[in-house]
Amino acid sequence: MEILSPNNHQILFGHEKVEDKVLNFWKNNKLYHAIILSGNRGIGKCTLAYKISRYIMQSTYNDKNNSLFENDNTFKSLNIDPKSRVFKEISNNICPNLCIVQKNNIDDDINKNNEIYVDDIRYLKNFFQKKSSDNSWRIGIIDSADDLNINSSNALLKLIEEPPDKSLIILISHQSRKLLDTIKSRCMEIKLNNLSDDDFKSVFQSSLFDL
Repeated sequence: MEILSPNNHQILFGHEKVEDKVLNFWKNNKLYHAIILSGNRGIGKCTLAYKISRYIMQSTYNDKNNSLFENDNTFKSLNIDPKSRVFKEISNNICPNLCIVQKNNIDDDINKNNEIYVDDIRYLKNFFQKKSSDNSWRIGIIDSADDLNINSSNALLKLIEEPPDKSLIILISHQSRKLLDTIKSRCMEIKLNNLSDDDFKSVFQSSLFDL
């Protein structure tokens, strides 16, 4: 059985209402420039972050006149065509409009404490300052925001307070209470509930577990 990483698939169980909510926020121009996807580990937050990213990039890439969703029959879910350029670029980690920020996991570096440092947020800021390709949105995913230290948290706060045009920051958080209140107050928090028994059954069946 092959385990797919979140950037390689768009299968997500148990969060259909959350996906619809995000979709409606986006279509009605009510999605914040920074959102927090919160909930317990392993319930699909990172998968959802990639789904949101692909969807926004694909929808804005298809919109040459910068007028979204002229055809109301398109983009009725967060899923996009797996054969699309956006899907393939993100799957292969070569998308120029997506930046992933994670903690450093180099065990033999005594100067690293498995945190997200201020330099990581500066890198994200520089990414947003670059011109996007194909007039698409630029999106940064921080996985997870719980790993921010105080300096990187303050740097992120400044970035959120002065967001670049056509940009989105997605913070993945397993324990959102750890985040600075000032950061949470400037973000839209979207909470993902734990999966039900039926959701778990669907996950197992889709993964072809022989149980």
